[in-house]
Amino acid sequence: MAVVLEAMNGRIEELITSIATIYAVNFSRDELGQLLAFYRTPVGQKFIEKMPTITQQSLAVGQKLGQQISGDLRNRMIEELRKRGHNI
Repeated sequence: MAVVLEAMNGRIEELITSIATIYAVNFSRDELGQLLAFYRTPVGQKFIEKMPTITQQSLAVGQKLGQQISGDLRNRMIEELRKRGHNI
C-alpha cells in the first residue's frame, strides 16, 4: 500500500493541473469565482456533501434503465426474427 500511495502522491500535481485545465477551458475566470462563492454557501456545501450519493444513485438508475432497454430490444429482435422464419 505504501508503494501505491507513493506513486499516487508523486503524480497528484499532474492530476490537479489536468483538472484545473479542464475547468479553465470550460469556465471563465469570473464564472470560476462565482462557482467558488456558491460552494462556500450552505447549499453549495450540501451539494458537495451529497454529490457522491447523487452520482451513485444516478448511475444506478441509468444502468437499470439501460438493462431494461437492452432487454426490450433483445425481445423485439427475437420476435422480428421469428416473424421472418428464424427459429430462435
